[in-house]
Parts: sequence; C-alpha cells; structure tokens
Amino acid sequence: MKKFLVVMLAFLMLFMMSAGCTPTSEEPQQSDALNSFSPEETNDTTFEPIVASFLHGAGGSTWPLLSEGVAECVRQLVPGSSITMVPGGAISNAQLVASGEYELCFTFYDTVLDAKNGRGAFEGAPCDNLRVIACVFSTYSQPLCYADESFNSMAEFFETKPKISLSAHQQGSGVETFNNRLIQAYGYTYEDIEDWGGKVVFANESDTLEMLKDGQIEMFLGGSTPPVSGNIDVNTTRPIKYLTIESDVIDYMANTYGYGKATIPQDTYEWLEEDFDTFTAMIVVTCTTDMSDEATYAIAKAINENIDYLCGVHNAAKLQLVDIEGGIICDINEEDIAAGALKYYKEVGLK
Repeated sequence: MKKFLVVMLAFLMLFMMSAGCTPTSEEPQQSDALNSFSPEETNDTTFEPIVASFLHGAGGSTWPLLSEGVAECVRQLVPGSSITMVPGGAISNAQLVASGEYELCFTFYDTVLDAKNGRGAFEGAPCDNLRVIACVFSTYSQPLCYADESFNSMAEFFETKPKISLSAHQQGSGVETFNNRLIQAYGYTYEDIEDWGGKVVFANESDTLEMLKDGQIEMFLGGSTPPVSGNIDVNTTRPIKYLTIESDVIDYMANTYGYGKATIPQDTYEWLEEDFDTFTAMIVVTCTTDMSDEATYAIAKAINENIDYLCGVHNAAKLQLVDIEGGIICDINEEDIAAGALKYYKEVGLK
C-alpha cells in the first residue's frame, strides 16, 4: 500500500508540473500559469531567504509576467524570500541597480556591456559592477515595411534612399538603441535619412503599429519576441514584409555589442518566404557584485530547474530557454556572470 501511494504521488507531481508548462500565446492563460506553481516540488531550506526589489519593464506583458515568474521560482525554492516587483525600463533599470538603489532587474545584455565599457547611456561613466544571473528571453530585430515598397533588404533601403517615414521605436529605449546601432552598422545615421528626404519618428511599439495601419509611416525598425501579434494585425490591414539583414551586419552586431544571433522560422509569419536570420538583444536577470554568491547561485538554480514553468508563464521564455541549447546562459561571457550563478552553471554542465 505504501509503495502504491508513493507511485501515485509521483504521478500526481508529474501531472502538475506538465499542466503548468505548456507554452501559450494568450495572455490570460499565461497569467494563470503564475498561480500554478507547486511549492512542495522545489522547496529548499539550505539557502538563506533572499530579499530584493526586482525592476522589470513598464507596460506590455512579457517583462512584468516573466519577472514575476522568476520571482515566484525564487520564492518557492527559498522559503521566506521576498521579491518585490517594480516597473522600470531596460536602460534605467541597469543604472538603478548599478547605483545600489535596487538589487535585481531585467535589462539587455548589451546594456550590461555598455556599462562595463562606458558606452551608450554609460558614456563617460563606466561601471563594472553589473553581473548576469540568467538570460530568460530575447528581443528579435524585425525590420519591416509595406510589401509594395521597392526594396527588400536593409542594404537596398540605404542604396535606394526612399523618401519614406520610419519609426525607430521610443527614443532612449533599449530597442531604439539597437535600431540606431543597426543603422550605424550600414554606415548611416538618423540625420542621413532625414537629409535624403526621409523621416525618422520615435514612438513606442503600440503607437507605431497604429501609425503603420493608418498609413502615417511606411517602415518600422521593430524589436520584439516573435510571433508579434501587432505585426500580424497590421498585415491584415496593409500587407507587410520583413527586410533582410545582411549576414555580415548580423555578425558585426554580435561581435561589437554582444547581441545574439537567431533565426525566425518561415512558418512563424505568412509573409516570410524563407527562414529569417536576425540578431537579438538578450533580456537578462541582472544584479551587482554586492549580491552574495549564495543568492545568485539560488536564483540561477531556481530559474534553470523551472524552465517548463516559465514557458507556461509566457511563450517568449521557450524561444530562449528551450529552443536554444543552453540558452539560459550560453551567449554570456563568463566574466559577466555572477560568481554564484557561474558556480551553479558549471556544476550542471552549462558552462
């Protein structure tokens, strides 16, 4: 009888784990997944409770949902932990954590490197105290325009110099930073586009997509996690296409700024005629060197041992944590990883 109960309990635990990890694209289902965690599955009393404020993104769903998902993983692994969610923005998050005002944040890995190298928002004020605990999801560069435009790639856009309006995303945001760098990688600037008669506007993704639908702009240097429902919606009003990013530019973006490389499968969008090669800005859980090795070890462990759960919280996690082998940390330089987290990854064979 005792053996039967043990078997039944194991079966029930397996069922509960699988029920909460099916990736979905609908936000209500993803939000429900936050409440599906089973604390008895991961509880570990060997770690000291972690008390921290966690800066995520303002607006949208991916950043707040996955930051709360990460926090829940930590709370359940380490009893007594208190992780408080605070809205923010990718670049300001890194600045506030680096200053010691907050303990944890989501930011882009390239922002961590910018801080280290004193460039971008950290120009003239470098700081080498930021460390990565884990990569949870990524933003994919997806430049698009109306399907009837004469150019089909970013190189052709700069060659033809069309007098059209484009959005580079909200000025000063992490996505606008990598769009600006994409333009510079081709040897141009925003001012050059304006000089040949084009127009550059700065607006968040939601406003940009509305402008595309209304015909106010013709092009968007977008950045989001595919599939982007807003892009699909625009395509129903006015057919669009993605602009090829040349392979040497993708290599340059990766080698110069620490962006990842990725491919969006052809069947992701109806307008793709083949797989779409691009670069990504990795969104990483970040702390400073002041956080204890024990804490960063525990956080890395909590995330890595609950990947299926995080996939249920938001499908964006699946693209990074499941579809890319070792995606939780594989494209992060060892010297940029928090010491405790690195110890954990080496123990489990991920570094």
